[in-house]
Amino acid sequence: MDDWNRHREYKIMNCSECARQERIEAEKKREKQIENEMRLRELAADIRASFEKNYMDEWITIFQSLRSKKDAWQLACRIGVENKSLSSFYEFSRGKSINEYASILVSIRNMEKIMATLRIQDNILRSKVKEARELMESTFVVGIH
Repeated sequence: MDDWNRHREYKIMNCSECARQERIEAEKKREKQIENEMRLRELAADIRASFEKNYMDEWITIFQSLRSKKDAWQLACRIGVENKSLSSFYEFSRGKSINEYASILVSIRNMEKIMATLRIQDNILRSKVKEARELMESTFVVGIH
């Protein structure tokens, strides 16, 4: 391991049958991960579309009465959908309105807390969120929030 936590792993396998079996297992694992990533992207799009169609206005209404971005950040922290420090939040939200910020908070990671806050009882949406969370925990996916 070097200073940047990189490491190399070497494996010498003298048994050709064992090496072939390991390649097959690695390929199956890679195919399963690709399948999970595709399913997760599909679920993320479905969840976002469903939420925007049915609940986004209600979510944004919660933030509309706030007078400042700091108030919006404090509310998001209380709900549990924001984990940035105030200074990081200010850097992130520069040039964005409170409504845009509220919209950005809508993600798979935050959906369960948002649904609890809005008291959403949509079983189809809840099952999709649950499946997406399980997929996120089982695979390493880049770009899905």
